[in-house]
Amino acid sequence: MSQESQAEKMTTSLLHKASQALESAWSEFQAERLDFAANRAYYACFYAASAVMLHRGRQFVKHSGLRGAIH
Repeated sequence: MSQESQAEKMTTSLLHKASQALESAWSEFQAERLDFAANRAYYACFYAASAVMLHRGRQFVKHSGLRGAIH
């Protein structure tokens, strides 16, 4: 598998995880478990931002690295 197709596969996976986390956040919000909803919403954003950065050729292991690249 080429490096480019591997990155595309990882990007797709991250976007899928973002979608699942967002669905979970909504479910938790509707159940009035707001701490859990906020956690899942954070991860939805983290996975989506990670996908964008990976598409641009940058990959991060830590949340702090991703935050630093965005700010």
